[in-house]
Amino acid sequence: MSRIFEAKLIYSKKIAEDTVEVRFGIMIADQKFCHQPGQYLRLTLPKFLFIDSIENSRDFSILSCRREQRKQATKQKQNEDCNCEKEVAIAFRLTEPFSKFKKTLLKLPAGSPVIISGPYGNMTLPKTKERISLIFFAGGIGITAFIDKITSVCEEGLPYQLTLIWADRSQKKAAYYEVVRKYAEICPDRFRLITLFKDKGKAIKIDSAFIKKNVPNYLTAFWQIAGPTPFVKTCDVQLSKLGISDDKITCEDYIGYNLTNGKLRTRGRNIKPENELGRKRFGGFLEAINAAAMVTETDARGNITFANKQFTEISKYSQEELIGQNHRLFKSGHHTTEFYQNLWRTISSGQVWRGEINNIAKDGSYFWADTSIAPVFDNKGKIMKYVAVRFLITDRKEAEDKAHYLVSVVQSSNDAIISSNLDNIITTWNKGAENLYGYTATEAIGRNHSIILPIDCHNELAEIHEKLQKGKAVPNYETKRKHKDGSIVDVAMIVSLVLDADGEIVGLSTIAHDITEKKKFDKKKDDFLAVLSHELRNPLAAILLYTQLAQAKLKTTAGYDVLIRAELAEAIDTIKKQAGNMTSLINDLLDIGRVINNKIILHVKKTDLADCVRNAVKTSESFIRERQNTLSVSMPEQPLIVEVDPVRMEQIIVNILSNASRYSAPGKPIELTLGAGESFGEIQIKDYGRGIRKDMIGNIFNMFIQADKDSAGYNQNLGLGIGLSLIKNLVELHGGTITVQSDGPDKGSVFTVRIPLYYVSQAESKNPNTQILVVDDEKEAADGLAELLKINLPHNYIIKSTYSGDMALEMIAAGSVSPKFIMLDIAMPGKNGYEVAKIIKRDTKLTGTSLIAVSGFGQENDKLKAKEAGFDYYFTKPLANVDELLHIIQKSDNI
Repeated sequence: MSRIFEAKLIYSKKIAEDTVEVRFGIMIADQKFCHQPGQYLRLTLPKFLFIDSIENSRDFSILSCRREQRKQATKQKQNEDCNCEKEVAIAFRLTEPFSKFKKTLLKLPAGSPVIISGPYGNMTLPKTKERISLIFFAGGIGITAFIDKITSVCEEGLPYQLTLIWADRSQKKAAYYEVVRKYAEICPDRFRLITLFKDKGKAIKIDSAFIKKNVPNYLTAFWQIAGPTPFVKTCDVQLSKLGISDDKITCEDYIGYNLTNGKLRTRGRNIKPENELGRKRFGGFLEAINAAAMVTETDARGNITFANKQFTEISKYSQEELIGQNHRLFKSGHHTTEFYQNLWRTISSGQVWRGEINNIAKDGSYFWADTSIAPVFDNKGKIMKYVAVRFLITDRKEAEDKAHYLVSVVQSSNDAIISSNLDNIITTWNKGAENLYGYTATEAIGRNHSIILPIDCHNELAEIHEKLQKGKAVPNYETKRKHKDGSIVDVAMIVSLVLDADGEIVGLSTIAHDITEKKKFDKKKDDFLAVLSHELRNPLAAILLYTQLAQAKLKTTAGYDVLIRAELAEAIDTIKKQAGNMTSLINDLLDIGRVINNKIILHVKKTDLADCVRNAVKTSESFIRERQNTLSVSMPEQPLIVEVDPVRMEQIIVNILSNASRYSAPGKPIELTLGAGESFGEIQIKDYGRGIRKDMIGNIFNMFIQADKDSAGYNQNLGLGIGLSLIKNLVELHGGTITVQSDGPDKGSVFTVRIPLYYVSQAESKNPNTQILVVDDEKEAADGLAELLKINLPHNYIIKSTYSGDMALEMIAAGSVSPKFIMLDIAMPGKNGYEVAKIIKRDTKLTGTSLIAVSGFGQENDKLKAKEAGFDYYFTKPLANVDELLHIIQKSDNI
């Protein structure tokens, strides 16, 4: 932005045969003349300040400023884009016509006041981080426009490769010749000098051949021309003939006064001198367009005459490949013939066309461009060329396509897909939701999500939202929803958070599908399994009962000879074993049905994994002995504490041991090893039997998959093929994994079960003396619950009981107990449970204490009052689920 400065003349001196340099200083210390190398200033002499005359002001190129001042300004970072100086220099010729302004300026004594305004002009160094080629054409005194630029590049190491083509009448008249020659010698890698002096013989003609010969990269270089009008015009015309585009050329005529018409000469190509500041802005605009957009020019027939760097990079064509080509080169086949006909009709009629075009690059890739094509007219109003400005929108178009695809997927999905904001207001509603719930999108969007929630599910989304915000996973689950007609629909639900671009939570998304028919089928299946269980177990029970009676009778009845008695005993024993096998098969069948329907209930407790192994080995001993196999067991000395259902864990181990024996020839060994990894207990069972083919390894845990039955020496009673599928599901229900390895047929197998460890030792060391206080006015109830906790919790828990709220508060105040958990009855004489809870919650010494209500009151209103009083958990007497209470205590204590 230009400003006006008061300045004073420091000196004027002759520096060449007919050239004078004049230096000025800014008078006010805190004023700084900020300019970029190559700009110019306007000088006004006080003598002419109030005279309305063409003699009042002159424009001069800013020659240079003191280097030390430039460095100081850069150090202070007063302005990264300019040089902030207190002195500035200009230069001009002592040639005719010699104006009154110049004569007056040369007669001024040192210290005379002048007025400087500026800076002006767009002949500055283009901003770049990459090294670019910059060509200067200087005619005579036009060199003053480039001195500061050459100095900046050579002394400050700026990223430009400079070439100066300098034409003057003679070396003697060439101002600053020694300066530019010095930089050409000391900076040959950055600056090349070509001088054209008439006194060295016949002047070299500046034409396209000269440019091609001396400037190899003339098409991609940036050109700046300064000097007398004929010189500037000649150079400009030659560059245009070579196909160099206007945006790569900047021109300024020799700065002075045209005595023939009383007007300043034009500064810069196609820019009027009346608005230098406007020209500066326009130049900046062009730079911005070139940096951000793809720009091409064509002649009136549509043949390319110029393409900027952005376009060559995106299209993958070089400048040389593009010049002379038609834009049909980039047709991708995406648009119709009518599309291009309409485009051509628009621009050829003199109008601007705007639209989005899909183009194809040289390498076959496609790119989308938001394109504007404008005609450019000559002085007679005839179209002489077209300019196209394109902004790359490939990413946006791809995002739109993806968004459109996702919208199509969502809308066409048979599942009900709904999103809502943090206030549970529905924001999207697809066709699947219309079919499932009966509301149209118009009816549903903008209403509360509660329109599809049954009364007993109203808190469901809020609870899920809270879990998701805390980073807890919400697994897929089954629930109920309400149809528009009031009927209840069984659905399977997936819930996820909706995030904005900054990752902030803005709502919830739910995907549901109707499982009404599945539930009906599951009900029929459960009924069938129940009947199957009943109808099969009853005769089996009778068979087992009568085999036991037959065995008893055989022992107490005389009259058979020894051989017959032995045969009868063997037959009865065979019937008993086969009945046992059938019972096992029925149990597996019913178990796998429960697993599939998520109806397996685990009774989890902290257990030493070694105990599970010992019990499983004891159960399997008779079977393994009967198969004449040997079992070796290796277990660690330290306990491996896990949270498992011990019965189910034993079932897992027994099943694998049974398979190991069943698929091994008699006499083959079986090895069981119990060990620990970093975070898991590991049970490894290895046999040396039949092994598993490689093509079966990946399917061995699938239902109804069995090993081959054709190998001699192996038991042919191989079951239904559901045992491994069942135990895999049981292992995964415990949060564990099961894997199998085998080198192939007759090479044996290794089954490995890993179960997450529960680090009791860490929990106990974190809370070495966790105290629990049980408070109930019924002594038997208080002492009984305390005893139950002692039996089921580790030794580091100290459990005490007392029989009134007042007694509990006294114990806490006296310091005889500092409980982490307090279990309070509600209805007690004196202070009831609500009152005691409120007092405890106000006690800062008990900030981390958890309050657990154990009450005979079980209404929802009672639970709400307990929550308001400060209770963290609520259990109703009698305690139906002690495991849940133990789980809460141990989990909370381990946080």
